[in-house]
Amino acid sequence: MLSRICVLICILSLSGAAYAHLLPKQNATMNVVDEAIFFVVSVPASTLKNVDADGNGLLSIAEVQAGNLSIRRQFDARFHVSSNGKRGEKVLTWVMPPQTGAETADTDYLVVLHRTNFAKPPKNPRVETDLFGTKVGEARLVMTATHKVDGVKASETSILETDNPAHTFFRGAWAIFADFVHIGIGHILGGADHLLFLLTIVVVAAGWRYWLCIVTSFTIAHSFTLVISALNVVSISSSVVEIGIAASIVLMAMLNLLSSSAISTKIEWKRIVIVFACGLLHGLGFAGAVNVFATGSGNQIATLLGFNVGIELGQLLFLGALLFVSTLVTRLGRARFAQQLPRFASWCALILGAILLLVRVAAEL
Repeated sequence: MLSRICVLICILSLSGAAYAHLLPKQNATMNVVDEAIFFVVSVPASTLKNVDADGNGLLSIAEVQAGNLSIRRQFDARFHVSSNGKRGEKVLTWVMPPQTGAETADTDYLVVLHRTNFAKPPKNPRVETDLFGTKVGEARLVMTATHKVDGVKASETSILETDNPAHTFFRGAWAIFADFVHIGIGHILGGADHLLFLLTIVVVAAGWRYWLCIVTSFTIAHSFTLVISALNVVSISSSVVEIGIAASIVLMAMLNLLSSSAISTKIEWKRIVIVFACGLLHGLGFAGAVNVFATGSGNQIATLLGFNVGIELGQLLFLGALLFVSTLVTRLGRARFAQQLPRFASWCALILGAILLLVRVAAEL
């Protein structure tokens, strides 16, 4: 028991966990120390079987105590660490509620402290798990790993998801860049709010000059705030940012509908300035969504650059799809309908944006 307590204290000190809460939801830390790897992992209650006795989706202290052995066994069966194709030895798994202070409220996630040992120091440890929850926001796990190379501490962060449940750490900057390009593409194509905004800014004008100016304006703006937010130069509440993004959709849709013509072939600089301002806001949203930039990481540039490139590629894919649909409708002899598409799309964006805005405002009340 004494050795377990010592290991527990070691894990907590290495993870840098705060007193009030051991770890935020959907997050994990991984610390490589010689032949051992220490983990602090948040595990959603909804992924655990036969632990939530009353079925309310939350775990009480009594339920955690009663199901402690079951939780540890489920974790060990579903959380795997390997190096060079060989799995490590699972030395310790310890279950705790996320609160370490006086708070005793029921919780929808637990914190698991875990240690895996290897015969020699692992250079490229691989983590694989399917401990994802069933509730909204529980389909991903942000894991930050640290180790020392030649006395220099290095860190790397990865996002494990249901469709990408494994990651090999410390492979180098190019591998991290490629990973975050994929993450950036997935974020933009999976983000309805960003796609709605893109729809409103490109649907009302024709010509490559306009599209180049408008998309460049949006790109420069969101790239700037993405970087300064990720580097903690600017910090704004995510709820405020999300409300602002929804409001930007409504604003651009209304500007489209109030325009005297359905489609413009002229470059309107006032509109480009407005898009730039909205882009600054969306960049904060991108940085908040990733939430993976560890201070002092030697691969931070690769992370930032990869994610931003992924965002741009995702935008190009979406814009290409819009252009294809518009061209297809016109060639099918529906030119008149194609002329009405900008107004129809703007109405759809206005309605959906307004609903999104009301939902996000209501969530903060």
